[in-house]
Amino acid sequence: MILPTGAHQMATCAASGQLSGELLAGIRGVVYRRALPLSTRELRMEVSQLGEWPVVGATILTVQHVLSPAGVASMIAPPA
Repeated sequence: MILPTGAHQMATCAASGQLSGELLAGIRGVVYRRALPLSTRELRMEVSQLGEWPVVGATILTVQHVLSPAGVASMIAPPA
């Protein structure tokens, strides 16, 4: 899971063992190919040393967003 972590444009990748390094390398390659150089000038992407906590935090943020009044309204609104 990739999480933006503040104004300094750092992203963390929470996964386990060797998979996290390989996953991060793949993500880094796609980001650098698709993004403009100026937007990635100060971008840092690294493997999290926090274990599963970033995943827990992302889950909480997602649930808060989906279950917010605007999120619920968008799910029950009739299609345009």
